[in-house]
Amino acid sequence: MDTKKDIFANTYAKAFAESYPQLPAGKSADLIQKAMNVALTNIRAVLIDSPAFKLTCSKLGIRCSYKAIEEYLNGK
Repeated sequence: MDTKKDIFANTYAKAFAESYPQLPAGKSADLIQKAMNVALTNIRAVLIDSPAFKLTCSKLGIRCSYKAIEEYLNGK
C-alpha cells in the first residue's frame, strides 16, 4: 500500500512532467528526485508556488499551502 508520501511524490512527478514538457525526461527525473527528497523531509524548505506543486495539490484535492501539504503528508 502506498503511503501519503508515495502518493504525493508520484503525483508530483506526473504534475512536473505536465507542467514542464519542454524538459528532457532524464533531466526531469533528477530535478523531481531532488525536489521530493527535500519536500518529503521538510516541505517548508521548498518553494511551493510553482506550476508543478500547484497542479499536484489540485490533483490531490488539497490547498497549495505549507500547512495543507504537511497535513496531507502526515496523514491528517
